[in-house]
Amino acid sequence: MPLHKIFADQPRSAPFLQGCSRRVLLTNLPPDVSAAQVLRAVHGYGGVVSASIVPDLGAPATGSRAAMVEFVYAASAAQYVEYARHRPQSFRAADGSVHTAAVHLIPTLSYPHATGDHRLLQKNGTRALAFSNFPPAAIWYVLCLVGTRRVSNVQYNEQTGELTLEFESLFDANRALDTVERRLPLTLRRARCKTDSSQEWPSIVQDVHDHVPSTHIEQQWNRPPYNTHDYPRQEAPPPAAPERKPASPTPREKMAAQYDVSPSRLSSYIAERDAFEETEYRIIGSTIKLTRRGWGWSISAEDDMKLLMANALHEPDLADEWDRHFAAHDSVNLRTWERYGLLARHRRERAAEQGLEEWRVPQCGAACEWGCCSIKAAPVPRAVAQYLAA
Repeated sequence: MPLHKIFADQPRSAPFLQGCSRRVLLTNLPPDVSAAQVLRAVHGYGGVVSASIVPDLGAPATGSRAAMVEFVYAASAAQYVEYARHRPQSFRAADGSVHTAAVHLIPTLSYPHATGDHRLLQKNGTRALAFSNFPPAAIWYVLCLVGTRRVSNVQYNEQTGELTLEFESLFDANRALDTVERRLPLTLRRARCKTDSSQEWPSIVQDVHDHVPSTHIEQQWNRPPYNTHDYPRQEAPPPAAPERKPASPTPREKMAAQYDVSPSRLSSYIAERDAFEETEYRIIGSTIKLTRRGWGWSISAEDDMKLLMANALHEPDLADEWDRHFAAHDSVNLRTWERYGLLARHRRERAAEQGLEEWRVPQCGAACEWGCCSIKAAPVPRAVAQYLAA
């Protein structure tokens, strides 16, 4: 099944490539390629921030690998891609086979440098650390201290005594520098950042880069005279006594805490609750009944609604809620029904005060809380008013 492209092919013109991306992808690499081997083939102004080996998704069946290289500057990435097009770069595998790499510029804009990398670049940080006046016997010692997994290259100048460690990324170099400053003896703690190899073009340009085994650091430096100096190890402090955590409560203690009684009273408390005889209570002035049981109170749904209506039926904020409730149950709207009853009682009381018969409408002043008025002054629909005026 053919796959659709999700991005356009890159134009071959350099102006388009500049400013587009800092990331370069090298595909069709040997299955046993390492970041150290790739970094020996990559160069550009400003150098490389990081290099990592990833699966080659374009040819998963062949077992080939790919390398993701991030440059400091986008222009350097574009220039390297153009250089690789004119001079293809090849990499030798452990079995001697040669793989010609396909070099691509990632066709999407790169994010700004990560906060940590940006801070290190502002301080002229690089992937290389240089130690001045370093004794050769301690080279393997410092390599073991910082770890050899992310070290891509090691160089030692016998004449000047300068040791240079180069790492796969700017982050790894900074982490190694922090380890050196914390754990290396003071007599050897003379590290500084140095221009790494990716910032300089070699005097002899190679098109085929030899295989670099994953154990090349150990093979080259874990041998005399580079591993002969044994620095005294600091004795580790005795392990601290494990902090004693409070024992987890037992199920009996949990149940006692739930009922707010002591564990010793739990059995008798449960027996009392189980033997408790139900007691009925009635609210004065109503038919609502509450039942006290061993483990709580009980009330019927009907009585529960009565209790709620007794306290909130005539709340103005709940008028719409009550109207929807009665409409959903297809029952008489007790809110308006009770209001009508209260209004009728008010009129009977006013009629008695004025000596009128109960069926007559009494006269109320403007201050009446029910808004009573003459029937002639009552608002009516426009059609009724036109009919009465005719």
